Amino acid sequence: MPARCGEGTGMNPFAWTARSLTDLTVGLAGWRFEGELPSDPRYVLLGAPHTSTWDFFLLMAVRFHWNMHIRWMGKHSMFRGPLGPLMRALGGLPIKRDERHNTVAQVVEMIHRHPRIVIGLAPQGTRNPAARWKSGFYRLMPTGDIQADMRVLAEFYGPLKGVCPEKTAPVRLADAPSETGERVT
Repeated sequence: MPARCGEGTGMNPFAWTARSLTDLTVGLAGWRFEGELPSDPRYVLLGAPHTSTWDFFLLMAVRFHWNMHIRWMGKHSMFRGPLGPLMRALGGLPIKRDERHNTVAQVVEMIHRHPRIVIGLAPQGTRNPAARWKSGFYRLMPTGDIQADMRVLAEFYGPLKGVCPEKTAPVRLADAPSETGERVT
């Protein structure tokens, strides 16, 4: 008797099919997945640089390849109309960026409420050109030494360029000195 799709993988047939199609598509584009997931059941997954709508599809590729349930934050207008339920089903959390809703505190509370959760976010905060990263992501995962942490992040993310390289924000937070020594706000 032939094996069913996903059998022996610990994945349901939908997850197995989504992973297979994702891996085929990524492979045809000349890319591959590398590395391993963190062993911690709760973590923040940074998507940087964020310069194109295509970044969403890359996030979904990561989600399907590793069979992860990622909760991600997106501009509230993405959740309007007929695509709203789909965006929520894919893990989306609508964010009104022009209003203050104490988003960081809400996400911290969500992390504490769930024993296993992955929060995906783009620290650049927009696909448009930006002078810096937003600091909310850092308040979700403080280790105590922000300068050392930002140096590590800059070493990893600094050389990377997005789909639209001219929109890539430098890896620094507000009030960090720029290359010219000026403060960025």
